[in-house]
This record gives sequence, C-alpha cells and structure tokens, in this order.
Amino acid sequence: MKICISGRSHMVALKNAIEEGKFDTAGDEYVFIGASGKAYKNDTYVEDGILRARGAANKMFLQTSNGQYDRLDPQDFDVVVLYGTPVHVQALFASILRAGNAESEFSSAYLRRATQKWFEAQPTLATIRAMRARSDTPIVFKFEPFFSEKYAERMPEGRQVSSKTRDIVFAALRESVEEAGATCVFQPESTIANVIYSPHELSIGSRPMAGEGSEQHDDDDVTHLNSSYGAIALKELRGTIQKLVA
Repeated sequence: MKICISGRSHMVALKNAIEEGKFDTAGDEYVFIGASGKAYKNDTYVEDGILRARGAANKMFLQTSNGQYDRLDPQDFDVVVLYGTPVHVQALFASILRAGNAESEFSSAYLRRATQKWFEAQPTLATIRAMRARSDTPIVFKFEPFFSEKYAERMPEGRQVSSKTRDIVFAALRESVEEAGATCVFQPESTIANVIYSPHELSIGSRPMAGEGSEQHDDDDVTHLNSSYGAIALKELRGTIQKLVA
C-alpha cells in the first residue's frame, strides 16, 4: 500500500520515526510531501484537486519526498493523510484561554458553532473537498499534536481548558472533517498531558524539516515533537488506515 503523508514541519516526527527504525512499515510505502509552515502558507495552492507548490515549498516538496514528488495528486496514492495542513488546533485553544473560562462563559452550542466557523475559515476543508472531487482515494485528516506542556507557561495564569471543553471542540472539528469527505484523527490520548498539551519529554530532540538549516531544534522549542511521538502516532494511524481499506 502506498501512503502519502503531507504536512508542515510537524510531520518530520513521523518521517524520522521510520528513518530511525522506531516504526515498522510492514511492507507499506510511506511518502512524505511537505514544507515548513511559512512556505506551506505562502507557496502552496490547490488546483483541480492537486496540491501544488512553487518557490521554497516546491523545493521542500522534492526534499521531503526524496526527489519523487513536487505535487500531491491523490490519484497517485492508495491513502492520503493530510497532517494538520495548514492549521494547528493549539491556536484555537489558546484563543479560548485568552477569552476567559470557557465552561462558565461559553455554552456548548456556542463553542461548537465558534469552532466550526473558525475551522471553515481555514483552507483545510476546501482542500479536502477539492481532493475528494478529484479522486475516491481515502483521505485522513490528522491534527498536529499539541505543543509541549511548557507552552502552558505562556498562557494566562490560572486559566485552563477542561476535558469537557476539549471534547466539545474535538467533536465539532470531527463533524466538519467528515462532512468534507475525510476521516478525522486526533493526537493519541496516551501522548496528551494536562488536556491540551503534550508531555515535555516528547519534544526533546525534535528535528526540523530538511532545508530549514539545522539538525535539531533548540532545547527551548515547545512546538514540535520528536520521533518517539512519531512512532506512536504512526501506529495509531495505521489502525485507522487498515479499517478504511479493509
């Protein structure tokens, strides 16, 4: 089975997990096609259901795919995984925290509507719909993982998101993804700390995308996770894919 995973720098954790032997591909072919956050935002676009790239993103597409692909055509693969492209749900939860106590100030219905309105404003759903119109290749949308729990130090003191609020937001996001024509996958629960963060140890030793100019992120990087997380995520993702193609 030929599986494409496309995303921003966060997908490197998954790619490294395979390269470092932490995840057994079991004979499947995994192709990674992606670009750094800035290049993905500025230099990628969807045309006729194909994710295309120019400039820096075009170069990164080729680098991440080991010279094989400068575009993502869903017809070229058995399964396409869009890995958070190009939105990070941490931004939504940060907005909720800055707005106040979500449980006391926002109703469940409001949170659901606001979440879906926010998500619809991102290019993600339009990308899924365009690919779905082009091909019947199964599409999985996997949200990028939460930042390290050290990121919580940057949030307003004394405020936190409850598991109830997170579950309302996740349910709203899942509904939007499925209506667009893809299967929705969130971060493995075993890798979540304090409701909307990741354990700090899963961020240690994370590596940047090829072409970003360094071999490893700085020790104070709290936004990227490492290949140990990538292996866990790939194992759960494989279970989802096996159900889709069974």
